Amino acid sequence: VRTNVFPRPAGLAAETAAALEPLACVVHGADRVAFERAEHVVLLGDGPIALLFAQVARLRGAGRVLLVGRHPARLAVAAALGAEPLEDPGGEALVEAVRGWTGGTGADIVVECVGRPEVWEAAPALAAVGGEVLLYGGCATGTRAGFDTYRVHYDEVDLKGAFHYGRADVRRALDHLVRGEVRVEPLITHRRPLARLEEALGLAFSREAVKVALTPSG
Repeated sequence: VRTNVFPRPAGLAAETAAALEPLACVVHGADRVAFERAEHVVLLGDGPIALLFAQVARLRGAGRVLLVGRHPARLAVAAALGAEPLEDPGGEALVEAVRGWTGGTGADIVVECVGRPEVWEAAPALAAVGGEVLLYGGCATGTRAGFDTYRVHYDEVDLKGAFHYGRADVRRALDHLVRGEVRVEPLITHRRPLARLEEALGLAFSREAVKVALTPSG
């Protein structure tokens, strides 16, 4: 407990503090790529992790951030957080959209936040020559993904993975929350009492909600 428990600072709302664990994961993943040198960042996915990545990328000096998703309400949250939302056209149309958005070069950094092998496989096509692809979304155990060897070898696109966090990541994430550098409130789209847990889970699984805040039943 003395080593791994971080007391909640006075003034930090419980709903905000609840985002500490996923934000620590994002902080750890962000260390794997050079956001500070990126002019164009593409985030694949519109869930809470992608929305946190959008903020951390900008916090670390990234230029423009494009968030690709399929849920209009979540894309609206992305826009409110300073990202440029794009409803996913899929396939080659997405590649063309990203090429147009970057002026023909592709993204300096692509972060996969979906966790499906087909999205892992699609991500390298969106990167610039010499770009980085962070394969962040966790796929099911035993799944496999294939990549265009030309992109990895001749175009020098780096494929990287990231998972979990360490104590230092938690401390930095906590500092971001305390200083208000990462906003959690826009991600909390619904609130329910604990007695309505089943309804809250349904909102999350249906993707109607981004995050649901549960409060103890009175």
